[in-house]
Amino acid sequence: HVEVVEFLVDKGADITVANNNGVVPVLAAAADGHLEVVKFLVDKGANIMVASNDGWTSVLNAAANGHLEVVKFLANKDADITVANNDGLTPVLAATAEGHVEVVEFLVEKGADITAADND
Repeated sequence: HVEVVEFLVDKGADITVANNNGVVPVLAAAADGHLEVVKFLVDKGANIMVASNDGWTSVLNAAANGHLEVVKFLANKDADITVANNDGLTPVLAATAEGHVEVVEFLVEKGADITAADND
């Protein structure tokens, strides 16, 4: 996938353009676990803390889908691992709900608040 993204960016594609839901390329790449694409987009200046219309960030997307290496990369780039979406869902809550134990362990080691609750 990274080759396609590189080609599009080289041809002038804007990595900050969002769809109707506010999803930009780095959010989609993180959600799908495309680590090399996430790295490329970040190297090109993608904002790792940009959120979709409903408040989902790259680290929340990656955590919810169990993409540990993407979560690690984003955390090491100083992504806020505690930020919640519009429903109060944090990365550690999302990873817990989906049973992604390794992601939960990593987030807790990095200081995620295990006492946080979502809006429900």
